[in-house]
Amino acid sequence: NKSILYFYDLNAKANYQFDEKNHLFLSGYFGKDDLGYSNQFGIKWGNSTGTVRLNHIFNSKLFSNTSFIYSNYNYTINIDQTTNQLSILSKIQDYSLKEDMQYFAGEKTKINFGLLFTRHTFSPGRFETSETSSFNPITLQDKHALDGALYISDEWTPTNKLKLNTGLRLSSFNVMGPGNFYTYDTLGNVINTKSYSSGKIVKSYINLQPRLAIT
Repeated sequence: NKSILYFYDLNAKANYQFDEKNHLFLSGYFGKDDLGYSNQFGIKWGNSTGTVRLNHIFNSKLFSNTSFIYSNYNYTINIDQTTNQLSILSKIQDYSLKEDMQYFAGEKTKINFGLLFTRHTFSPGRFETSETSSFNPITLQDKHALDGALYISDEWTPTNKLKLNTGLRLSSFNVMGPGNFYTYDTLGNVINTKSYSSGKIVKSYINLQPRLAIT
């Protein structure tokens, strides 16, 4: 039986210009680490992400960047003890849409505005066992969330030594179905269970942030 230790990181980039006003950019990152001891214990974890970005020029003053982003993080722990073969798995997966706009209102003023939406899927844990194991398999319920943001900012540069940034950002985080959600008493006992179907909002958190920076 051999021990295992290896890791890798891979970056990839490509771009294509359709015409003078449209430019496509592709990028990706893939990484993995694997550590194992004599087939008795092993742990693997990895990250992967990919982005497709389209840059569009409307005119000499207005530009846009539209991005589609995917990311995934996961890990697995394997334990092999004769009759007990156990695996613990967990992951986080995101899909995002991002729109960034830039408007040059004048020689000294630049306005940025846009939006961001991200769909999260959290897989907190899956416990798998062999048929001969004395442990029972367990799969924790996946959790889903949707967060979004709208923003606008103004960058004013009256002199070469002074820059003023003002802005406003409205963000929200929404816990989503499907799934069962529980209410507990002070002792940690479940006193109520409510089920939500896919796409239903369980709870929302909204935050408005003004921003000011002088450099």
